[in-house]
Amino acid sequence: MIGPERSLTPVAIDTALLKKNPMHPFEAAGSGYLALTTEGGANRVYKAGLNHFVRLAGGEVIDDKGQAWRITEESLDGPGGETRPREPARRTFWFAWFAQFRDTILVK
Repeated sequence: MIGPERSLTPVAIDTALLKKNPMHPFEAAGSGYLALTTEGGANRVYKAGLNHFVRLAGGEVIDDKGQAWRITEESLDGPGGETRPREPARRTFWFAWFAQFRDTILVK
């Protein structure tokens, strides 16, 4: 879940969706993001900027121009030294989150 400190409206993504789609691009608060899920089930969210990522290939994501971006804990590292930062996100129970942030957008 991306918390309210980083966007106007919090966004929550169902873990079942992320398990089926280990690479999930989405928009929130007018910005592009990329949620990635490891084989072990860990979720990470990165700011995508204007990049459109289309494929997950091992430890990299490929953008629509065919360029590979290396996945790290802190960022997506792309061509020419470009980076896209990892965003604060947390994994929590929906009922607990929703009790505090009723305006959350739930993506299923």
